[in-house]
Amino acid sequence: MICRVCQKQFSQYTCPRCNCRYCSLPCYKRHSLRCSESFMQENVVEEMQMLRPEDETKRRMLEILKRFHSEEGMEEDRDSDSTLSEETIQKFLSGDEVYLEDLSPDEIKLFQRAVASGELSKLIEPWEPWWLNPSVKTLSLSQDGVRLIRPIQDPETSTSSPATTPEAQLPPLHKLINNEPSPLLPVHLVDVLYTYCFTLRHYNGDWHCDPAGACMDALTLSVVLGDSGQPETVLEAVSSCMECACSPAYRHAGGLHFRLGLIDDVVHLLSLGGAALVCSLCDMRRLIQSGREALKSERGRESKRAGGASKLKLAERKVYFMMCWVHEQPNEVWLSLAGVVGVEKAALEEGNKPVKRACEGVSLASKVLIEETIKKNNTISIPSQNPRFLHFKIQVVTMVDLGVSGYDDKLASFQAVTGIDDLDLCRDILSAHNWDLELAVSSYSSTISPDSVPAASNSPGLVWKIVTIPVSVISGGLGLIAGTINLGLWIAGGVISHSSRLLGFGAPADGRVDAPSSSSGRLITVSSAVTEAAAFIGDFEREFGRGPAFVAEGFIDALQRSKREYKMLFVYLHSPEHPDTPQFCSGSLCSEAVAAFLNENFVAWGGSIRSSEGFKMSNSFKASRFPFCAVVMATMAANDRVALVQQIEGPKSPEEMLSILQQVVEQTAPVLVTARVEAEERMYNLRLREEQDAAYRAALETDQARERQRKEEQERLEREAAEEERKREEEEELRRKAALEAAEKEAALARRRQEKAMSLGIEPEKGSNVTQVLVRFPNGERKGRRFDSSATVQSLYDYVDSLDCLDAESYTLVGSFPRVVYGPDKLTLTLMEAGLHPQASLFVEIVS
Repeated sequence: MICRVCQKQFSQYTCPRCNCRYCSLPCYKRHSLRCSESFMQENVVEEMQMLRPEDETKRRMLEILKRFHSEEGMEEDRDSDSTLSEETIQKFLSGDEVYLEDLSPDEIKLFQRAVASGELSKLIEPWEPWWLNPSVKTLSLSQDGVRLIRPIQDPETSTSSPATTPEAQLPPLHKLINNEPSPLLPVHLVDVLYTYCFTLRHYNGDWHCDPAGACMDALTLSVVLGDSGQPETVLEAVSSCMECACSPAYRHAGGLHFRLGLIDDVVHLLSLGGAALVCSLCDMRRLIQSGREALKSERGRESKRAGGASKLKLAERKVYFMMCWVHEQPNEVWLSLAGVVGVEKAALEEGNKPVKRACEGVSLASKVLIEETIKKNNTISIPSQNPRFLHFKIQVVTMVDLGVSGYDDKLASFQAVTGIDDLDLCRDILSAHNWDLELAVSSYSSTISPDSVPAASNSPGLVWKIVTIPVSVISGGLGLIAGTINLGLWIAGGVISHSSRLLGFGAPADGRVDAPSSSSGRLITVSSAVTEAAAFIGDFEREFGRGPAFVAEGFIDALQRSKREYKMLFVYLHSPEHPDTPQFCSGSLCSEAVAAFLNENFVAWGGSIRSSEGFKMSNSFKASRFPFCAVVMATMAANDRVALVQQIEGPKSPEEMLSILQQVVEQTAPVLVTARVEAEERMYNLRLREEQDAAYRAALETDQARERQRKEEQERLEREAAEEERKREEEEELRRKAALEAAEKEAALARRRQEKAMSLGIEPEKGSNVTQVLVRFPNGERKGRRFDSSATVQSLYDYVDSLDCLDAESYTLVGSFPRVVYGPDKLTLTLMEAGLHPQASLFVEIVS
């Protein structure tokens, strides 16, 4: 029998569940997802049931479960204290808008605490620009600018809005203008694209809540749309946009690296080709249209956006014209333009290095908080020899190193520096920053203040974002309960603190500022975490020799690595001053058996408590005794949560370490096996979906090719039929003309015969002066007539012409015996003179 799945090979097996015949393992996986999933689940459950836990393990898991429930109850008590009033809740339920003035003083205080602690950021959906979606690479438009294939958008799983395509066909460019377009249009396109990317990222993709404000921001940023400027170079266009974006009005939208990251967005859009550019301009036009509608609704009221309607109308026309122009250009143009923009971006980054070095030099003297400003007092100007360098003024605010140690002293110092009277609010902010005074002051100074920020910057966005690793419960076959780690990793302004951004430490290695959907917020910079990890590994190996293979990464990166490899993360916090540390490191960690077991079953990460990240991790783990080790596990869900599986405090022998680690591996094996199986299943489903999409695209291309071939064949047949019809009409016309000519010729011949017959007159009677002439024709017919002897030879020709016995027009009368030709030279002779009297016999000779 043939395999029912591939229908190519002979079947060799039968599914025990559905009795489907299949030939191989891939066909078994494809024939029914329900059968394959149930088979995998049965294997996992059977393997989990074979495990036999010890009493000590059960007791320890029970203690962890009790501690988890007690902490959960405490959190519920704290949440119950922060409920809103009944009136406010009724407004929420009825769908009415709630303003700050509607809240009571206690509710305002609760709201401010929520803003400071970052709880509100959990309500903001993560947004990803549509141009970073891999499916955009398959975007294609027809010759009229309409999208050929419209994908189905899943609102539950999608984190970005789909690309906006033109609803109607785009007109040709020659219908919009009579002359050639300006050669500066590519430069102006860079200006518009930078403005578009800035507006979407500034509003976190949600400009619909304030379309008029978004349009005003776009007009302010773009010299092409707002001021009708004419930048002549890519550098001039990018520099003008960045200079406006770095103004105080947009101080909290992001730092210098955010503006440089927008150039990467522009390069990415250009590299995608004309279809993505048309979608970007179409979305920009839609934004401007929404802004115009919003401005119309503000008529009759005093608006600060006076004159904006006319500017938006002109800007909409510019964007529409640019969209039509982009659609007619080849993709090679955009690849070249993307290269030019990338070169200018690299030059701008090179030109901004003096700012970073100068800022680092200032920070060596004392702790400073550096932020962008244009105030005239307390400013320093950083000169640059590079003409591409953008000049910024940097305000240096010196902070006194208070040298505080206790919580009360830090609380008082924070209150004195920030001027906040509410002690509870100060305590919440410091607690969220792990009581790091400098970081808390830096983050608080970067928050948006209604008094200091102009109206142009009042836009939705992330004020604070706190990334926590909260309580997590991982259940295995034995009900394995894990502990909790509450890591207060703060990110101010949605990305990182304003100070770190200006110093150049906050952006990723590729220079792009990630959207708020990033799930692994960092407490310290990537380069700093990697440097600290590498330094710890070097010091550890120099002092104790080869031990576990610690990864030279930050904690979050190591956690992600363990998640990818389906292993647990072994964490070692190194305390150099502790007396038990040397013996534990050299005798236990560097033991061949322990190191080999760790390298095989764990991802090892270590950090010194002298370093920034190691110190913060010790506070997060609440380490009270050293040497300190922990085994943690990242959940396999989309939200990054961490479970504390095992905590090892104090010195341990190699045998004790191996025993503890072996128990951990045995207890967590079902969880990891299940996660691996689920991941493989997801990857299989993903590959299957990709194959289906590829098959769909191939089938679509085949159908399109078949349709094109059918149209070409139909057009060929139509051309052949038209050609045959044309030839038939030509032949018919020729026949008609020939018949007409023949009829005219016949009519002319009949008239000629009649005229000739009339010119002969009446045939005379027989007499002495009458000549009898007999004429023989080529067809054998004979005709005779009497003529006067004084008649000329021409009369004989007229007589022959009057008869219908001859069709030829050229002939000669010839006499026989003797042969005499009566040609044109004898036409004037009389019959008597020609020797034809009294009678003659002539025959007609056709002249060829």
